Amino acid sequence: MMWYKIIGDQVELTIYAKPNARHSEITGISARGLGVALHAQPQDGAANTELIALLSSQFGVPKSRITLRRGESSRCKIVVMPLSTKFNAFLNESLKHC
Repeated sequence: MMWYKIIGDQVELTIYAKPNARHSEITGISARGLGVALHAQPQDGAANTELIALLSSQFGVPKSRITLRRGESSRCKIVVMPLSTKFNAFLNESLKHC
């Protein structure tokens, strides 16, 4: 399973979220998708809000341009966001380690 799909000028990410972590960070790539540890608890959308903030910060995309397409109450999520220079750099770096 591919953890990302480029569609025009956007990218669709498959994310496997792990709430209640010590701190929020991208943990790596697995068969489930892009692993993301989130400090927030999975209550009242707090973990989803933190996920969007983390992706915004990591990939230089405004929070308002990141959409949670699927998985609002699941660990497995689909997120859509614009392609960015920072995401392309992350993608190139992750492909080097495969």
